[in-house]
Amino acid sequence: QLNWNGNYMQGPLGLQYLFNNQFTYFTRSPNPGEITPVPTAARINIEPGISLPITNLAGYFTPTLQLAMTHYNVGSQVPGFDSAIQRTLPIFDIDTGLFFDRDTSLFGHDYQQTLEPRLFYLYVPYRNQDDIPVFDTGIIPFTYDSLFMTNRFSGLDRIGDANQITYALTTRFFDADNNIEKFRASIGQIYYF
Repeated sequence: QLNWNGNYMQGPLGLQYLFNNQFTYFTRSPNPGEITPVPTAARINIEPGISLPITNLAGYFTPTLQLAMTHYNVGSQVPGFDSAIQRTLPIFDIDTGLFFDRDTSLFGHDYQQTLEPRLFYLYVPYRNQDDIPVFDTGIIPFTYDSLFMTNRFSGLDRIGDANQITYALTTRFFDADNNIEKFRASIGQIYYF
């Protein structure tokens, strides 16, 4: 597997350019007694993107558009399926949030408390991907961080369709004396359109 990724943050008009490229070759030895030829594949994934981060002390607003282009050359393909497979999918998201803070006191100690609402919209159109073999993909276990992911699958063999918005809220307590975070709590939910 070869990866070539980049993030160029100083584009004109404040634009940020990013790309994620990957070349992977899949092969494995046949299991003892296995008669059917083992599929092999070369996969190339090229994923350029552009975003416009707008940030200040009160919050941020970041729209991002990516184009996931994937090509497979499959050896020993299952009869009836093409050996050369291509998939192209746009991925669009908007990540936005606000920051509020206040001074507070708990148990006789001074803290700075934050309140951080966040909205994350994701749109990925549906594409039938049944003709693509699954080499390195699985469903990502659900965690708080997965509320803000652009793909519910690990690996690149599947890209999940989505039309959803996540709304979340985080609060943090920082020690007023040394600004060390002492406590954090977050809650969030995805609404599927």
